[in-house]
Amino acid sequence: MNFVTMPGIWLFLFGNIIMFLTLKDKKKIKKIALLILSFLVVANGQIIIIPFAQKVSRFAVQQNQTSEFIQEFATNKNIEDTFGGINLLFLLLYLVIYVLNTHKRKKTDISNHY
Repeated sequence: MNFVTMPGIWLFLFGNIIMFLTLKDKKKIKKIALLILSFLVVANGQIIIIPFAQKVSRFAVQQNQTSEFIQEFATNKNIEDTFGGINLLFLLLYLVIYVLNTHKRKKTDISNHY
């Protein structure tokens, strides 16, 4: 979590900020939508998913050591999975917006070339 997920989340955000600032594009609404989605992914990951994942890991180790079911494990795991699914939806929406924006731009570039 600390070596892959957190740095990946922040690289995703910084990459989007750089893309937002450097791309000269007429479609600012789509760029803003992508930037907002990247902030939502970071906020959801950092504020909700990662703390719950750390709790779930601690409960899993404790369950393994005691061989007893811990109710908090299931509750926290359910919350972690739910917000992970929400992040997945954010990322899929990001992908759709990006692909549609890129596809239209390439189409326009080709038609302007001829």
